[in-house]
Amino acid sequence: MSRSNEVLARWGQAKESVWIGHSVEVMKDHYLCLSDSDYAEASLGSQFSHAEAHAKLTVTDGKME
Repeated sequence: MSRSNEVLARWGQAKESVWIGHSVEVMKDHYLCLSDSDYAEASLGSQFSHAEAHAKLTVTDGKME
């Protein structure tokens, strides 16, 4: 899962799915996650809880936002 997220962050959705070997839908359902550093970075400018931040996670144009 962590390698999937590293590839996604650096090279985008299409390459992550091909290189890791599953569909974009499977990636979104099973592999996509935020790291502790993502939450730490988000908390510097936001008051969202961990659950709220995770609920707001979206993928557009092949990049995590």
